[in-house]
Amino acid sequence: NSNMKSAWLHSLQDSLFSLAVIVGALLIMAFGWTLVDPILSLIICLVIAREIFKIVRQAVNSLMDAVPPGIDFQRVRNDLLAIPAVAEVNDLHIWETGADQRLLSAHLVSGEYSPDHEGIIRAAQETLLHQYGINHATLQILPASAGALAHCNHCN
Repeated sequence: NSNMKSAWLHSLQDSLFSLAVIVGALLIMAFGWTLVDPILSLIICLVIAREIFKIVRQAVNSLMDAVPPGIDFQRVRNDLLAIPAVAEVNDLHIWETGADQRLLSAHLVSGEYSPDHEGIIRAAQETLLHQYGINHATLQILPASAGALAHCNHCN
């Protein structure tokens, strides 16, 4: 998770700068290269800055409930629509917590008047887990007879 990555990065930074001080001192003593110290410091700073940027980007995406990297929103929708008896997918949301847990919520509208709810949920959960690593799915199944719901005007 982000906290462990940050702690590891902090320890790595301390180690790299300590090593740079020793290597820089040896090079200055041996060859008189006084510029080696700021050059080594700059290289280490650039490497650390790149890693910090990745952690900050991951934190912002998590706070914004962004679709996790590597997951194609439209492909997930199409895979849910490919489940027998599912006619529509509405109110689809996919996000990831800081602990790398992928979550999904959706309304699935059945094309049948008496759908096998348990079968639809099992098929959806299996598809989501094995194809996308989504290990927490909250699914609401609506029968075709429900029609357009007044309280669902925000559904996509």
